[in-house]
Amino acid sequence: MFKIVLAAGAVLLTVFLFVSGYSRVHEYREQKRAEEAAESSRAAERESLEAEQELIRIEKESQEVGWDCDEDGNLFYINKEKEKASGALALGSQVYVFSHDGILTSIEEGSGIYNEDVTYFIDGKDVYMKAPGQEKVCVILNGHVEKMDIFDQSIYYICTYQIPNSEKVKTAVWRADLDGQNEEQVFETMSSLKTEHFQVSGSWYYYISDEKLLRMNWKNGKTELMCEGAEQYFVWDDIVYYMDDGVIATVSEGEPYQDLASYSLEADGDTFILKDASGEPVEADENGLLQIEDRVFELEDGRILSVSQRPQEFNGNHYFLKDGKIYWSESEGSGTMLRQSGERTDSFCIVGQTLYYSAYMGTNEIGLGTSRIYRIDLETMEEETASQTFEAESRRSGARRRTTACMGNMGRRMASRCEEGSSAFRKTAAFTPSTTRTAGRRERGAAASG
Repeated sequence: MFKIVLAAGAVLLTVFLFVSGYSRVHEYREQKRAEEAAESSRAAERESLEAEQELIRIEKESQEVGWDCDEDGNLFYINKEKEKASGALALGSQVYVFSHDGILTSIEEGSGIYNEDVTYFIDGKDVYMKAPGQEKVCVILNGHVEKMDIFDQSIYYICTYQIPNSEKVKTAVWRADLDGQNEEQVFETMSSLKTEHFQVSGSWYYYISDEKLLRMNWKNGKTELMCEGAEQYFVWDDIVYYMDDGVIATVSEGEPYQDLASYSLEADGDTFILKDASGEPVEADENGLLQIEDRVFELEDGRILSVSQRPQEFNGNHYFLKDGKIYWSESEGSGTMLRQSGERTDSFCIVGQTLYYSAYMGTNEIGLGTSRIYRIDLETMEEETASQTFEAESRRSGARRRTTACMGNMGRRMASRCEEGSSAFRKTAAFTPSTTRTAGRRERGAAASG
């Protein structure tokens, strides 16, 4: 009996040991499977993370330095480190301010011309660059550079060239890479270019004049008004971004605008041809008239027959020039002449309630015409002298006097002497004479501007 019990115990022990061993083996195998699965999962995660990092690296390397926008239209800038810029970043002649997440929040005026930490400047009418800790390097050896700026990862610069054996001056806009390579002329013109805060985008030349942001199509000479009051702006993807009462505003379409800076005169015998920026004669309307700012030109196939000043208004009354004198009336047409000094009036403008006018005072002892600026308070009709008598700098031929009369050198002198110095007066004085006539017609005001 004892042997039977002992044998049964041995069998039970063997079964127990077998079951226990099998259970441990099974648990081990399950644990091993779990560890292998976890390791496989971690390996997959590592591979996924490495793939994601590689994708980010590839995307970062493929990113181009410059502007871009997100799906909400927010602008950001990819800097030289291929990262979104944050804080203040100097680009060209302006400083751009970005939020902590890289969104553009403000455009401010800079204190130089930069491409991030590299400064550019004009020295001896050539363009130099200077990187931190390095000597300056000449990148544009031209000898004619008058103005430059940086945008679209390029250097844009404006040069003037004297035409040999001529008094004419050609103005050209050039572009080059940031290291000065791949120079190319964008366009040239015989007209003077206004260069304040200039930019170039496609076939458009942008600039600020009299607190107006304008753009000129250098292919056809057409000028558009984009907005008024913009001091800081830039152009990207055919959209103008500018500061408006402390916030960034945008505009992409302009309104037709006539700007004197985009026109030039070409002498043709005893007459002058008015040409646009593309060098083509300007076309008048069906009445043979063309208004440019506050001047009205009478044209025939581009030839100037006469130049007169457009009437101006104050308190419902019209003020206009007639036979060298200022008249006023409640409606356009005949009117009452204002009391004025000098032999005749060449030009005038109204700023607020004050009327400024240029009076021709006669010739001096060496035969040069002299003028003086006066102002009249239109409320009290009291007149005051606004400048000393001034004269032309040198004698000019008859053709030169007529050219000056049309283009308004005297008007610009008057504007600079006007103690108010208002932009409105400078604009009005841009074309000087009250009724300059050419092509055999009578001339008035030429002596004053000569």
